[in-house]
Amino acid sequence: MPRTPIKRPKPSRWNALLGWELLRVSRRTGALAIGRFVLGASLLGIMWLLYSAEFARYDRLEGNATEIAKRLSEFAGAFALTFFFVQLTIVLLLTPIFVAGSVFEERDTRSGEVLLTTDLTRREIFYGKYLARVVQVMMIVAAGLPILALTFLWGGVSMIFIVVSYVVTFLCIFSSGAIAVSVAGGSETFREAILKAYGYILVFHGLIVPASPYMVIGTAQFENFGTVCTGILFLPAQLLITFISLGYGLRWLRLAMLRQRKRITAELAEKMANRHPPVAQESPLVWKEKYVSAQTKTVQAAILGVSIGVAVLMGLIVVLSIQEPGGWLLSFIVPLALLGAAVTVGVGAASGVATERQKNTLIDLFMIPGGRAEILRAKFVGALWRGRWPVALVGLLLPMAFVNGSPLVALPLVALAAVAYLVFGAALGVWLSVRCKSALSATAAWVGTVGLGLIGTFLVADASATWNYDTKERERPEWGPVVNPALALYELSMHPDRGPGYSTYGLHPFLVVPDKPPRLLAPLAGVTLYAAAGGLLWLLALRRFEREGREDG
Repeated sequence: MPRTPIKRPKPSRWNALLGWELLRVSRRTGALAIGRFVLGASLLGIMWLLYSAEFARYDRLEGNATEIAKRLSEFAGAFALTFFFVQLTIVLLLTPIFVAGSVFEERDTRSGEVLLTTDLTRREIFYGKYLARVVQVMMIVAAGLPILALTFLWGGVSMIFIVVSYVVTFLCIFSSGAIAVSVAGGSETFREAILKAYGYILVFHGLIVPASPYMVIGTAQFENFGTVCTGILFLPAQLLITFISLGYGLRWLRLAMLRQRKRITAELAEKMANRHPPVAQESPLVWKEKYVSAQTKTVQAAILGVSIGVAVLMGLIVVLSIQEPGGWLLSFIVPLALLGAAVTVGVGAASGVATERQKNTLIDLFMIPGGRAEILRAKFVGALWRGRWPVALVGLLLPMAFVNGSPLVALPLVALAAVAYLVFGAALGVWLSVRCKSALSATAAWVGTVGLGLIGTFLVADASATWNYDTKERERPEWGPVVNPALALYELSMHPDRGPGYSTYGLHPFLVVPDKPPRLLAPLAGVTLYAAAGGLLWLLALRRFEREGREDG
């Protein structure tokens, strides 16, 4: 008797999963609130900064109405340009977190396997997850519209420039989201997917000039032939990136939704058993974080390669610029390298406990002897272990900074500050991982908190600066290095004073002490404050983790 074929319902014109995902996104107000707050506060702070920098030297605006209107319109144009640059940067940072997080959420909870057994087509599942997160990021971008509307009070901002900039921003949301959803299928962990997505976004949106949105927005302000040329190159490049990434992601959707991604054979089981060193009996949880929950070998090799490349490049530049004014390596490059290390450590810590909770493996960890404090300690050590290569890069740059002309006494102070800031970043990640329900929320909260802390405090400190008529310079307040790590590191670097009498010919003098009295009280107070805040966050995380699963309801 012939088997009766199973009748599947005809696919609907409306994606049912997309409607459900949009409903879920609208109910998750926490991540949206974090994104909107970060974006709105950053943009409002930028307006304050630019206004202060432009008009701080004037007690009042003087001149005829035409001259005053010209100054205000120039300020409005500068703010609008900075507005779209910052908004685009935040979009490129948050989009991979939201989009890739939606894939790993289904994988970790094993609901993706259930989706694959439903009558939903593969295309409906893929675009339902992808488009819902794109809409979520667009809702965050909408938070900046009221702030941009303030520029119309001063004039000088063309509507064409605004339309072009928003079109470019929305295209970047689609393309960066497509990149994130495509790399999520081939990534083993959420951290690996985020790092891969950031790498591809850096190449496609930063290094490849025709596809760079920053170049298009920068030229759109002039409304000339160059704008048309960059737009003609930018649009096909973005569409090509988006369609290729979406096609690749759709092809590997089934693999992306499955937690068990390979068929375990005898050969593979033996290979998996021998690819890690023996379990350390004194600290098996730390061993797990180092070798089981860590990044894949591909990501580790990429991070190591980038660290070595940056170290070699900086070494060559220091040697070739030995006759130029120095001090720039410790003042600017080391803080950037430290920021990269902090991101690696913080993102790893933020996704630690939350990932175990999503996978339903946290209960298994509770049964291991040693207590819950040992679990958190292992997560903390594992996060620092994942950032070992960027931290090693910072350590290599410090002796180079001495050759570059920085004082010798500044090196241990900068190293001490780096340790304090890394500990704070890891402790903040652990606390957020304990508090948040998902790795996506914890990671987004960490990125938003650190981004707002760095950018917001810098803008407030810079906007609060006063104009010194004697030196003709703007002086920031004393509390700036206390709350902002970038300002603290700049003060601790003791940047050498190369005044007009300094000759650029000849080798750098190897300074043991700075050539002018440094201001160390405020930055050292800031380092102490962040170290104490890290300890407090650790205690709060431990206290909260002790109540995990024991609270009623």
